[in-house]
Amino acid sequence: MPVIRTIVVTLCLVLGFVVYITSSSWETYINNKLNHPEQFESFKPHKYTISPEKLESIDKSLYKYVSANSDDIAMVLVYKFVPDNNTFYQGRVLVTDETNASMGLNIKSYNLDWLPISAFSAETNTLLRGKIFCVEISKIYTEYLNPDNEARNEYLSPINFPAIVQDGGVYLVSVPIKYTSIEGYVSVYFKRVPQNVEEAEKFQRLAQKVVNEVGYYISF
Repeated sequence: MPVIRTIVVTLCLVLGFVVYITSSSWETYINNKLNHPEQFESFKPHKYTISPEKLESIDKSLYKYVSANSDDIAMVLVYKFVPDNNTFYQGRVLVTDETNASMGLNIKSYNLDWLPISAFSAETNTLLRGKIFCVEISKIYTEYLNPDNEARNEYLSPINFPAIVQDGGVYLVSVPIKYTSIEGYVSVYFKRVPQNVEEAEKFQRLAQKVVNEVGYYISF
């Protein structure tokens, strides 16, 4: 028995040492799996298919709202959580978008087409609770991503926020699309940061109006 006990203790010590010296590697691996799953060969992003008729209706509404509010709005994005009707979403897919024609924004350069559910979780966690998410975009990469920020991981994402700000989208309001469940959301990028509570509420109302207009086509 003493011999067996000695062997067991020795094996436990060896295993503990191996786990200790490889802990940083495991941490890196887990972080990559959560925040960059698209890097792995077995990862297949879910897609979302919408009928041409529904897409046309959404695009008409977006064009109307951006044109009517061109002094305020830089661009509007409509997202669908995927897979459909799933409690555990894999990510969100950009369904369609509309940009302010006077600004020359390039959606393709911002890495907005497909986002893992873990990316920019400060936004997704808020939306999945049925709440509106607002943020001054420059603070994401000048403050919130600082190494000493305890909530830093909530703002990690592939989105090219500095480019968006440089091109004129400086303030973000995202509103969930909710009927029987949270199906997706609308993100409205504004041309300026609200100067007071009244203007912040105005921006939220504008974003909510877009959701009221197009949310049906995403949910049904």
